[in-house]
Amino acid sequence: MVMSEKQCSFRDMFCRVQKCKPEDFESRVFHQCLHRRVRWLAGIIEFFIPSFFMSDLWLIQELAKAKAADELMATIQMYQHNCHRKRAFLHDIAGFRISCGRIIRLFDLVMSEADKMGNGASP
Repeated sequence: MVMSEKQCSFRDMFCRVQKCKPEDFESRVFHQCLHRRVRWLAGIIEFFIPSFFMSDLWLIQELAKAKAADELMATIQMYQHNCHRKRAFLHDIAGFRISCGRIIRLFDLVMSEADKMGNGASP
C-alpha cells in the first residue's frame, strides 16, 4: 500500500478505527498483541518485574509513528534483532512477549479499515 506524506500515523489510525484515546494506544496494542499464553500473566509479571516488557513497549512506541508497512517492518526487524541478541529465556525463548505476527496483522487491519473509512489522510 503506497501512502502519501500526509498519511496519518499508526497511532492516529488505530485510535480512529478502535475509537479510543491516543493515551490508551500503547496499552491496547500491547494487550491485543501479547501471545495468548501470557495474557493472564502480564499484570503479575509487570507488578513483580516492571521492566520485563520494556522492549515490547519500546516497539509499540516506535510503531505508533509508522505510516507505512516498510517503516513497521524495519522497526520489527530491529526489535527482533535486539531480542535475538539478548536471548532472555522467558521473554524471547518462552515467548512471554508481544507477537510480531499479531502486530503486522493488526497494522494491516487498522490501515485497511482506515482506508475504508476514508481516514487515510490527515485532516
